Amino acid sequence: MEKAKKMKIFLSIVLIFFILVPAVYYISVDRLRVDEEVKGERDISGVPYIINMAPIIANVGEEYLYVPSLVDIDNLSADLVLELVESPSWLFLEDGIIRGVPPYDSEGAYEFTLRVSDGENSSVRKSYILVEDLDEE
Repeated sequence: MEKAKKMKIFLSIVLIFFILVPAVYYISVDRLRVDEEVKGERDISGVPYIINMAPIIANVGEEYLYVPSLVDIDNLSADLVLELVESPSWLFLEDGIIRGVPPYDSEGAYEFTLRVSDGENSSVRKSYILVEDLDEE
């Protein structure tokens, strides 16, 4: 009789273990998913990104230059691909350098977008340029 009682207790503990452990696991996974969706928290350890800021002032008729510094924890910088996704017509990408000459009568604010990729992960950086004409001042 004592053996039967011990067996019932043991089976109860095993049953509780098999019910609670998966439930706790799924609750914690759902909580991580909610944290990511609500708080915007993500694991970015393998994502390449640009670490320096673009110059924000360009002068009409003078060359604008920006050399983005690329970083990725699990790839060499030489293996990363930089792409100019969106830009004013006078701005272009050549050998990893963003360059261009703002034409006359192009004063104003411009936006350009860069994407850096390691073939699996990528990130995007939007930057802004204020084009000024020094001759008008």
